[in-house]
Amino acid sequence: MKRLSLIVLLVCLSSFIAGAQWKVESVSSGEPCTKLLQVIQTENSTLVYATIQKTCPSDKWVRINRKTVAKAGGMKYKLLNSVNLPIRDDAERRYLFLPEGDNEVNIVWEFEKFPVEDGFDIIESEKEGEFCYNFHDVKVSPIDGSKVVDTQRFLDSAPAIIVGQYSENGINYVYLIRDDVCVTARAVRQSGSGFTDDEIFYVEIVNNSDHGIMFDFGKVYVTGHKNKANGTIEDVSWPKYTPDSYDQYIRELDYEEARNNTSSVLNSVKDQINREKYANTQYGSWERLGMDALEALANQGIQNRVDEYMKAHPKTHPSALRNQRIKSGESIHGYVACKRKRGDEFTLTIPMDDFDFKFLFK
Repeated sequence: MKRLSLIVLLVCLSSFIAGAQWKVESVSSGEPCTKLLQVIQTENSTLVYATIQKTCPSDKWVRINRKTVAKAGGMKYKLLNSVNLPIRDDAERRYLFLPEGDNEVNIVWEFEKFPVEDGFDIIESEKEGEFCYNFHDVKVSPIDGSKVVDTQRFLDSAPAIIVGQYSENGINYVYLIRDDVCVTARAVRQSGSGFTDDEIFYVEIVNNSDHGIMFDFGKVYVTGHKNKANGTIEDVSWPKYTPDSYDQYIRELDYEEARNNTSSVLNSVKDQINREKYANTQYGSWERLGMDALEALANQGIQNRVDEYMKAHPKTHPSALRNQRIKSGESIHGYVACKRKRGDEFTLTIPMDDFDFKFLFK
């Protein structure tokens, strides 16, 4: 759905009948890492093309306020759409993800149609601050209107990485989209439930790119971040459980649930047989053989009830993720489990398609 909405918006932008076009010549002041490039006036709106170039000492999430306006001729004009820089939306929190290091992202803003020739301002907030998209006294010069900008190519030449968060049925999900590959993750169990001192993640990977990608379980890693008293952060690697061990664990959980729901009386009988067998040292060989036979009958009765319950209540669980090639248009989903160690926060990292998809959990 998220990818579909972006495609629809791009189609709408590319289908506009272009009118006048301008090159941005100067800006008296503005967000220092964002350069305004070009302005196109369509039949119904005004498009502003820009590029973000920033070197980040650490990962950053940024977005633009829905109340951002363009000011021209003493009037205000609303922001209608923003491509590659999400608009603030409390229902589904989406951001442009700028990973540590050098970043370049091309963006397009669509405003209500406004007069461009005499200059304009773009105001996100009257309060200046980092990544406050305010641009004052923007001056432009006309360019050949027959050379329409290829919006798709412009956006693809410096693509965005989008990070988002949303809730569904009380469960919080985080997703990252890069080059049409979307990875969604959530923490399933917190420490102490299921495995001893574990952390389990549900992961879904959707490949809408034009090429296959490889999921390599061996490259996935989880790092705990421990806040120390001196203000530093200690990073500790958390070892993963193998996919086979996790799948076996799920099978055992299903079995124990079926056993608890069907065999309480037989479990008590079996426990009593065991107590008698090991507590009474006076039993001879025949008595012990009889107790063994009773225990075997109890075990068989338990197994029969469990089998019947599991047939009547079939369960399908996503398996643990394994090494797998994901073709264009395909998706996979499953679990990654690891042994929890020290950490106030922790990061799940999934290296894939020459990019580290990182998910921070607190």
